[in-house]
Amino acid sequence: MKKIFSILTFFISVMCFSQIYVPYGTIYPTTNSSTTSNIGIAVADPNEKLTIDGNINLINPVNVYRKIGFTTTDSFSNSQTNNIPIANYGMTMSRFDSSSPSPTVSFSGWNGINFYTNTAERMKISSSGKVGIDVTTFPTNPLYTNYKLFVKGGILTDEIRVSLSANGTWADYVFFDNYKLKPLSEVEAFIAANKHLPNVPSAKEVKEDGINVSDMLRIQQEKIEELTLYMIAQNKKIEALEKKLNAK
Repeated sequence: MKKIFSILTFFISVMCFSQIYVPYGTIYPTTNSSTTSNIGIAVADPNEKLTIDGNINLINPVNVYRKIGFTTTDSFSNSQTNNIPIANYGMTMSRFDSSSPSPTVSFSGWNGINFYTNTAERMKISSSGKVGIDVTTFPTNPLYTNYKLFVKGGILTDEIRVSLSANGTWADYVFFDNYKLKPLSEVEAFIAANKHLPNVPSAKEVKEDGINVSDMLRIQQEKIEELTLYMIAQNKKIEALEKKLNAK
């Protein structure tokens, strides 16, 4: 009996400190199993509880829960296929679609996703699809309802292109025959009364609502083209006066 016990002890020891062979690879226990219980797949010296060298392919739906904040009452329905949920109302990463010519993976959250560095929130995606960078709360101004990206701290880029909306127009309408160019005297009176150009937002409006860059570019172009027409009209008058003077 003592001999049998010794043989069993030997085999258990060998199994605990040796490699585990599977048909398509090798699972390695930690090389320092006396102090840790790390397991590696295709990694001979795992430095975490589970270390894997290579990709993971989950064929069937698998639920992966965080230990913190998870209770036995939290559950997922069987209809949540091809996903890896992390905690109830957490995040979901959908698997690759191998049948697609360009397989993609989606990453989503039921109540949005927040990204942190050093415990500080840096970026968030709301459940409605709004994206904020260093934005604690999204603006509630009704004018911003349809906007999707909010950035605090400024944006630096080497190029920016603004496209017109489907019903947008550019300022070339100023050169159409039916465009009514205001007389300069009327423009002067408007400036005296309102302290800004016609069809240009006031300082108060900009302070309260900001500006639409696309609209502002169009308005500025409109004023440039109007100014060009005023200059052309003034030049014609000057040429007519010069002609009269030269005729004498």
